[in-house]
Amino acid sequence: MRGIPMAPGEEDQLIETLGEGEIRADLSLTGRSVVLETRFPAVWLVTHYNTDDTIIGRFIEVCEMPAILKSQAEDT
Repeated sequence: MRGIPMAPGEEDQLIETLGEGEIRADLSLTGRSVVLETRFPAVWLVTHYNTDDTIIGRFIEVCEMPAILKSQAEDT
């Protein structure tokens, strides 16, 4: 989302419009990642943080399940 030019407050407004669905996953990797289902089916908000808890990436993913939540092929 950071690659899309937005006026101040538009990102917050978009996140508010997407809302929160039933699923939320908090992951601890190199930094923290939060995967949030929105109120819209198959639309996810994925936010990655660095070790200082600063947002380093925020993505809207339209899919059944974000790849970060899927098992690696070797694990199945």
